[in-house]
This record gives sequence, structure tokens and C-alpha cells, in this order.
Amino acid sequence: RYVPNGRKVYLENGVEAVSYRRKKKEIRRKPGDTAIHEAKHACVAEKKKTGSVRRASIVPGPGFLGITEMHFMTAAAAAAPDADHMHGTGHDVRIVEMMGVSLSAARSEARSIMAQCEDEIEETAYQLEEKKDMSGSEIRQAMRDGENRYEEVIFLRSPRGEVQEFVQQVTKVPILLS
Repeated sequence: RYVPNGRKVYLENGVEAVSYRRKKKEIRRKPGDTAIHEAKHACVAEKKKTGSVRRASIVPGPGFLGITEMHFMTAAAAAAPDADHMHGTGHDVRIVEMMGVSLSAARSEARSIMAQCEDEIEETAYQLEEKKDMSGSEIRQAMRDGENRYEEVIFLRSPRGEVQEFVQQVTKVPILLS
């Protein structure tokens, strides 16, 4: 039987079930600003059009600290770090302007997309910080990993007051109790 997140449900035999969703507990070092910056470009691009990103790197080169290479560039993907008030976005802003798109509109669209994929951006940034250079397929895998960083916790309390805890990984599908 389905137990809605954050709700109390009484099962047939007097057992009370409560569930909630939480982020998996992981202790990791926070990724650097460059990894977060490039992850925002990559994730917004992939959300707009899957397969857009060729690679992302935080290995510095001549005139840049990191780079996201794309098969298909969108103004929202270019503006993503700037929309979040990050530093080092002058080149990104010039790209949006060269595309002939309103910077305000590109920022707005980027913010809307990023609000829906915060976990994917975070996981991509963590992995980019660790690997330094990632292919498009590695970025898409990191985004899937970010989507699946939650677990559902269900507490069952018997009529006698005994409590059992069950933890299950969540893949955005409700948990069913039989």
C-alpha cells in the first residue's frame, strides 16, 4: 500500500505507517566555484536538449578557469551561472548578447530550469571537481545520480508501540507497502 510522503496511514492490522523523504547522508567536500559554474552550464543545456554537452572541464586553459563545450548552445545554458549571480560570467553574457537574446529572458529561463534540477547540478559539480574533465555521457550519468540521491524512510508502529524503520532508495516512484 502507498504511504504518501509526510503522512500517517493506518494499515488493516492497526499498524501505523509514517514516511518521509530525505537526502542520503554523504560527507563530501564542497565543490569549487568553477565546478559549480560549469555544472550549471552543462545541466541547463542538458535539460533544454539532451545530448547538448560534448564535455565540461575545470582544467584551466588560456584565458579561462573552466569550459563547457556544447553541440547545441542555448542562451539559457550560457546565462545559467550569471542568473545565479556567480563571478566570472562576462564571456557568458557576451555569448547571450551575440545570440541576440535578451539577457533578462535568458537569466529568467535559466533560473527556472535550475530550480528544477538543483540536485543534478550539485552532483555534477561534485563529480566534476573529482574528475576534473567529464564527457557529455558522464555528465548525463551524474545528473541521473543527482536525481536518485534521496531515500524514503518508513516507520511502522505496531498497536503495542513497537517501532520498525525501513529505508529505501527513491527513484521518484512512490513506495508501495503490501
